Amino acid sequence: MITLLYTLIILIATTAGALGGLGGGVIIKPLFDALGVHDASTVGVYSTLAVFTMCIVSIGKQLKNGFSFDLKMVISISLGSLCGGLAGEKIFSVIAANFSNSTVKIIQATLLAICLVVILGYTINKNKIKHYHLK
Repeated sequence: MITLLYTLIILIATTAGALGGLGGGVIIKPLFDALGVHDASTVGVYSTLAVFTMCIVSIGKQLKNGFSFDLKMVISISLGSLCGGLAGEKIFSVIAANFSNSTVKIIQATLLAICLVVILGYTINKNKIKHYHLK
C-alpha cells in the first residue's frame, strides 16, 4: 500500500513540477516526510532516486529530440553538484547522528522553506539582478 502511495506522490509531484517549472523533488520530500512512514535518511534516498530518475528521463528525451549539450558546461555543473552533494551528505550525517528524527525533519523543512523563499525572491526580482554568462 505504501509503495502505491509513494508512486502516486511521485507521479503527481513530477507532473505538478513540470507544469509549474519547479523540480518535483521539492514536493516529493515534504510529502514523504508528512506520511511519517520512514525516517529522514530513508525518505532522502527515495526522494533522491525519484529526482535522479526524472533527470535521466529528461536528458534522454532531450537527446532524442536532437538537443546537444555543451560538454564543458555539463562537466563543470556535474562536478559542482558532486561536491555539493558530498558536502551535504556529510552535514546531514552529522545532524542525523546528533539529533532526533523529528528534529532532523524540522531542520530539513526549514532549510527547504528558506530555499523556496530565496527562489521566489529571485524569480520576482530577476530583471533587477545582474546576470553572468559562463564561457
